[in-house]
Amino acid sequence: MEFATVNSMYERLFRVRAHLPAYHVKRNGAWEAVSWQAYREKVRDFALGLMALGMEPGDPVSILGATREEWDLADKAVQSAGGVAVGIYHSNTPQQVHHILDHSESGFLVLENELQWRKVEPIRRGLPRLRRTIAMDSAGIQDPEVVPFEDVLRLGRKQEPTRAEELARRSAAVKPDDTAIIFYTSGTTGPPKGAMLTHKNILSICGAIRNWGVLTPQETTVIWLPMPHIYGRLMALASAYCGTVGWYAESVERLMANLQEIRPTIFYSVPRIFEKVHTQLIGQAAGGADGLTPERIRQVFGGRIRILLSGGAPIAKEILEFFHAAGILPLEIYGITETLMCAINRPEKYRFGSVGSPPDGVELRIGADGEILVRSDMVFKGYLKDAAKTREALSKDGWYATGDIGRIDDDGFLWITDRKKDILITAGGKNVAPQNIENLMKTSPYISQVMVYGDRKPYLTALVTLDADEIRKWASSQGIDGADLKALCSHSRVVDLVESVVREKNEELASYEQIKYVRILPEEFSQESGTLTATLKLRRREVVKRYGDLLEGMYKGGEHGKGQQQ
Repeated sequence: MEFATVNSMYERLFRVRAHLPAYHVKRNGAWEAVSWQAYREKVRDFALGLMALGMEPGDPVSILGATREEWDLADKAVQSAGGVAVGIYHSNTPQQVHHILDHSESGFLVLENELQWRKVEPIRRGLPRLRRTIAMDSAGIQDPEVVPFEDVLRLGRKQEPTRAEELARRSAAVKPDDTAIIFYTSGTTGPPKGAMLTHKNILSICGAIRNWGVLTPQETTVIWLPMPHIYGRLMALASAYCGTVGWYAESVERLMANLQEIRPTIFYSVPRIFEKVHTQLIGQAAGGADGLTPERIRQVFGGRIRILLSGGAPIAKEILEFFHAAGILPLEIYGITETLMCAINRPEKYRFGSVGSPPDGVELRIGADGEILVRSDMVFKGYLKDAAKTREALSKDGWYATGDIGRIDDDGFLWITDRKKDILITAGGKNVAPQNIENLMKTSPYISQVMVYGDRKPYLTALVTLDADEIRKWASSQGIDGADLKALCSHSRVVDLVESVVREKNEELASYEQIKYVRILPEEFSQESGTLTATLKLRRREVVKRYGDLLEGMYKGGEHGKGQQQ
């Protein structure tokens, strides 16, 4: 391996690329390039500032907030000072934040702004180990105990003449098998588990991504996915390693506008963004727009786009084919927190619908029950404070049980059919993968989200949510007032439309996979309601708990077919 730790990797990048741009950020309305030298100084100053505030080697430091420059600076500074970086989603609830801070025993918390501080303020008295809180943006925070980010940088600059050698010693003392990052897996049930990733794990994926050949110094990409998620954090890190210059999106809300300014050649995302773009473009074409040309599709991503990378959740094959027809190469990849990258589609070797073949150094096999097993240097160290869960998932000889069901074809491509625990077994004994059906239903521009139900039942049913923009356009074309979305969801003609969509999609399914009855919900599944994880995966048990009566009603006598909301 070229480097022993993430710290040594970055030290080399800082030296050899000193005057090249490391990334771009928007300040005061204008994009600004930050050189590797300036990047190095910011990381060094923040690390020295943390040390001056009492951070010791091995200390866990939690970072709470949306993706931005300061998030990454804190992450690299913590590791360079010998600590462990713990990410917390900006969308997490106060209870979830408390769990992570308490379970990780974080003594330091770097949070984004007043919004995040409001989550922490009422729970901090119950966190006796939390010694210091630092705010990236301290505006509106009226608490003398919260230290502004800039103050920590200034403190670090003052420490540089006397403690720079100590920082260098700490950085050099880190070993390849030391924990670098703890990712709290959102999970679909129970409290999140802290997956410990080592410096060796991270360097292994950096090498694999470099060998992949997709990220190169000639490419431009956008940094925007949540840093507490494995996909966003490691794609940003690997992009830096490969020399691909990233531009920080101003926010998720500004992402599509930023794409027009940044004009990336590569864009990585979870499927949800690609699904929305697909729906909007199909809707515009149906509404009599000037034609859905390849140029128009590429322009959504800024016009220079060559490659789309989709990961984090399954994506419908039809959506991949849609973008490919526009001259964009969409590559689906597969990885999970505990194993990092398991399979990749390559520019020279891809197959739509599969998640690709294993990258260099990764072994895959299918267990007796169809579960995908992975072994490589990327496989995590274990779950923090949970040896039992670690033993359950990770065999003594290094094979990790992913919880995903799949198959490997004769050409080495991996096909994921479903989550092991999500498999439905109908009353007739048929095994059904709900995600495949859900992805098919979501190819309709009118349907936003779907959950298929029917374990131990005689037939399948579904809950759906509507795409507000598209359904309002349709309603307007039909002379229906669409101002009240909740009322629209229960309108008989909207119900008829949704049922016709389901009937049409059913024709592509085996008889036991077809949806017999459907209900329309007036609100989307969300993290706030507890029905989605932080990475936008369905929490099926929570959905069933919340809408159980509605679901069970589709298996009782009476008028099943009219899918009105709850």
